[in-house]
Amino acid sequence: MELRYGLRNTVVPNLLRSNRFLQYEARLCRIPCKGALLQTRKRALWAEIYGIEGGEHMVKYSLYASLEAKPGKEAELEAFLKQGAELALKEPATVTWYALKEDGGRYSIFDTFRDEAGREAHLNGEIAKALMAKADALLARPPQIHKIDILASK
Repeated sequence: MELRYGLRNTVVPNLLRSNRFLQYEARLCRIPCKGALLQTRKRALWAEIYGIEGGEHMVKYSLYASLEAKPGKEAELEAFLKQGAELALKEPATVTWYALKEDGGRYSIFDTFRDEAGREAHLNGEIAKALMAKADALLARPPQIHKIDILASK
């Protein structure tokens, strides 16, 4: 279950809704203003608690992994990727994580990070280890992993 909050539809998974989000909600209730001033203060408070510039995720680093399933292994690969989403929720440095189904038995993973340390932690984390452990059984060829720097985002 997810909570959509009013800062540009920021999605806050329940795991992140822990102490930091509750702290944000509690302090937000004490802001005595309305309208545009309230929005500005909400963004500043969000940035202070989450350590994010301007209340945005400000992702600058990403990974793109291209995967090709072995014939007949598509369903297993899809199940594995869905499990990866659960593991990604446990990685605080991973801002977003997407598993994508393309055509012709091709899949990909796209994830974003605020800093290089987060990206490296993810590359050495549980998802990467699990993918490499199952690569021979599920993939027609080794995954192609690309480090990408994000120039602009909305």
